[in-house]
Amino acid sequence: MTLEYYSDQLKKEVIKTRSKYFTLDKDEKSAKPVQNKWSKKEILGHLIDSARINLQRFTEIIASGSIYTLKSYDQNHLVRTLRYQDMDDFELLTLWQLLNNRIATVWSNTDVGHLEKQLISDGKPYTLDWLINDYLDHLRHHLGQIFPKENDNRVPVKVSLIQAVEKLKNQLKETPAEFVSMLRYADIEVEYYKPDKKDKQKPHLKDEVYVISSGRGMFYSGGQTMTFNTGDVIFVKAGDDHRFTDFSDDFATWVIFFGIKNPL
Repeated sequence: MTLEYYSDQLKKEVIKTRSKYFTLDKDEKSAKPVQNKWSKKEILGHLIDSARINLQRFTEIIASGSIYTLKSYDQNHLVRTLRYQDMDDFELLTLWQLLNNRIATVWSNTDVGHLEKQLISDGKPYTLDWLINDYLDHLRHHLGQIFPKENDNRVPVKVSLIQAVEKLKNQLKETPAEFVSMLRYADIEVEYYKPDKKDKQKPHLKDEVYVISSGRGMFYSGGQTMTFNTGDVIFVKAGDDHRFTDFSDDFATWVIFFGIKNPL
């Protein structure tokens, strides 16, 4: 594998984690299965320790002219001493993200020949290539402990406008009757929305789709915050608390409200 491939894989894990972490309940993130086991916040804290220690390892191995020896560290002591359990969720996740962004940058800017650099771990010989794969495997293992598979469907949908249009075209070709039926029985309203400095929306009674007409910023929905840009399409379920934040002055969006048509 190339270093660019490894870098892309790490970036994908960061993006997925950033999207899913805030879908977890606060109590769920802090709950400890038993007293001597880590909570999900502490698992993420452990991944912070892993990231900062391995960031140093990666940079030192690349610069080293001799065989590098990995030093072990007391994982439980660090998690306990650094008090990740008491840390703010946003700061915790952001610290983890920033460290992994640096690792991805180091990997993508390293010559492929360095993958064969030699190192020693627990008295056994390995290479930088092995260490990178071990880091990714370790990361995915612990992320699997934080996010149960059934949580995957709780992530809000966000796709580009082009993807949405192409998907709709395919559906029309495959099942036009179903689409026509949906329009017949649906209650659809459209409005153009341009907030004045602050979004003061409240949860709506219908599902809605935002098609971003211009601008960029952040979007909060159901405990999760994500970025948006011109052309993005964002779906929000009826009743979900949501709002646009930190948006540019030129921000505006089309809003499509839809639901079951009221009986006559």
